[in-house]
Amino acid sequence: MNSRLIPLHAPVQPPAEPDWQAKLESWRALLDKCGRKASKKNVHGLRVVTLRLQVQVEQWLRERITVDDATKAAVRWNKQAEKLRKALSPVRDSDVYQQMLRGLRNPEAGDAAETCRASQDSLREIDKLERRLKRKRTSAEKELRTAIDDRGEKLREAGKRLQESLASPTVWAGIDCATAVREIVRGLAADAPTLTSETLHEFRKRAKTARYLAEIVAGHDALAKKQVVLFKKIQAIAGKWHDWQMLAEKAEAQLKARDGAALTRLLESLAERTLAEALGECRRITTQIVELDKHSSGTAKSVARKKPVRGIESALRGQRYA
Repeated sequence: MNSRLIPLHAPVQPPAEPDWQAKLESWRALLDKCGRKASKKNVHGLRVVTLRLQVQVEQWLRERITVDDATKAAVRWNKQAEKLRKALSPVRDSDVYQQMLRGLRNPEAGDAAETCRASQDSLREIDKLERRLKRKRTSAEKELRTAIDDRGEKLREAGKRLQESLASPTVWAGIDCATAVREIVRGLAADAPTLTSETLHEFRKRAKTARYLAEIVAGHDALAKKQVVLFKKIQAIAGKWHDWQMLAEKAEAQLKARDGAALTRLLESLAERTLAEALGECRRITTQIVELDKHSSGTAKSVARKKPVRGIESALRGQRYA
């Protein structure tokens, strides 16, 4: 069976037009802000808009049938954006982990699901880990600002060329969001019954990709709007587990066994609790997404997807979104 076909009875949606210009302007503005001050807000904002643009650009590239100046500009920007995102991640992670630790020390300031009473040993170990995370954050911020300084001109030039190419009336800049999202949902539905801790993070990343594609048309597509809500729930619940899991590993690596035993046990117990919740919720929510798609089905005929050219597919191979 050709997985690039829309199933029978599925409604055919016209290609969506992402607001390329506004998103790229926002991306360039945040890039400049991060170069001046890599605050938590600026780092988070730049990372999110970079990821959203990458998802949309890559889907647009997959639907191209020719290699032209526009596709070359998109591939160049995507490569620079991937390097930028890798420099942003350590700063973002440190910010998230410190917030989680503050929630453990003061449950009222954290998530209600994590309102467990930390022992005195755990509190001392939280202090130690926070100090190390702050130092790591300072180091990661310097590396990020250096990366922006060193590659800033390439990043801005790549973004400018992408903007110019996508503004051309001769360039078809649509994305078949309905088909792309439906393909991801089909994969999620197949994997949900056997979801484990080893596959949950990858499952979440696919749901995040589907969310960003659905958001393009959510303003005028009732199904996409409902899908976005459900994809966000998967992203949130699975992301919470992943952050606790990563923080537990960070505590074990940063603190000696005798200096971090209590905190590591606490974090591992939180990771186990949120894992069980995430697995169940992800399966349940995926079922809801599938049912939504069934209820929205019409009577349209199957439509073949455009196949990407080999050069574009090769350039995109190996992209991963955390």
